[in-house]
Amino acid sequence: MTIWSRRPARVSRHPHPRSGVSPSIPLVSPIPLLPPLLRQRLWALIVLPWLLVLGVLSWELAGRRGPSYVDAVVDPRLVHRFGRQWHLFEIVIQLGNPGNVALASVALAGLCMVFRVHRAALLSLSGPVSAAALTQWVLKPLIDRRLGGGFAFPSGHATGACAVAAVLVLLLLPGAALRRRLPGFVRILLWYVAAVFSAGVGLGVVVLRYHYATDVVGGVAVAVVVIGVLAWALDRHADQYRPAPDDR
Repeated sequence: MTIWSRRPARVSRHPHPRSGVSPSIPLVSPIPLLPPLLRQRLWALIVLPWLLVLGVLSWELAGRRGPSYVDAVVDPRLVHRFGRQWHLFEIVIQLGNPGNVALASVALAGLCMVFRVHRAALLSLSGPVSAAALTQWVLKPLIDRRLGGGFAFPSGHATGACAVAAVLVLLLLPGAALRRRLPGFVRILLWYVAAVFSAGVGLGVVVLRYHYATDVVGGVAVAVVVIGVLAWALDRHADQYRPAPDDR
């Protein structure tokens, strides 16, 4: 009589995924754009105050065709102090042109992609372009402040340049996306780039009489608000899709 022995079937140590469900792949970068302390105080300390500044200036300058009291005091002093460097400012303000802002955004996004910081790359691509578009196509025609026949408030050059600088600052803060991945000398270089983009372009358009000082302040306000809100929204969106911890 032949006796057949049954061997127990082998059980794979790696359970098969559920039908129709692929293994989880992180689609968003786990590194937040806003450090925890800044994220908790972003709206109270940054977004709302700059929105208030933008709202007050928009109300005061709507339809104006000349300098405000602040411009009449500040602008001549800046021209007197920095007017001799006009040839340098003619070069610096080109950084605020829409094409150069777009190139800087793409370059910064490429740097983020090299270090696989995808969320930061998305902010780099969308933030400055969104801020510049809001200024150029919405706020300027709506507020209708003019200088030399063209719309002046907020300054488009200041908006684009400060938006690029704001993204750089966010990515270089302690605990931020790029700080831990870049050598010290590269971080220092990027801080200088942020300073040139923000202060250099803003000062240059006033010294060269392309804008009033309040136009530059309005551009800074738009840039800070747009970059801050976009960074907050991207972090919040990523939190919703963060995989829940395994309870098993």
